[in-house]
Amino acid sequence: MSNSSKDERFQEIAQKYIEDRNYHRLHLLNSILILEKCNQELKSVKIAKEVLYNYINNENLPTESKMLYIFNIFKKVRDVSYIAYDLQISNMSFSLIPRSRHS
Repeated sequence: MSNSSKDERFQEIAQKYIEDRNYHRLHLLNSILILEKCNQELKSVKIAKEVLYNYINNENLPTESKMLYIFNIFKKVRDVSYIAYDLQISNMSFSLIPRSRHS
């Protein structure tokens, strides 16, 4: 896994995840591998890789970093989407129906 990429940052993170048995975060490294197969000259690819590396290493970001603010919003949106998905597939359906004011 750690030799899947020539990028030193990737190799360090992969090795750390393997040593810590932090397997649930390997999907982040998979995303980086996919981005490495894309055109590296595209700004969108460069930005996406940097965002991923910052997300992976967010404990090393300064507390005033705007990335932390962005990641916090992302986590909240992700949590809401998980809840919405769970409500859709649960055995007992749950719907929010606005109540008429005239009832």
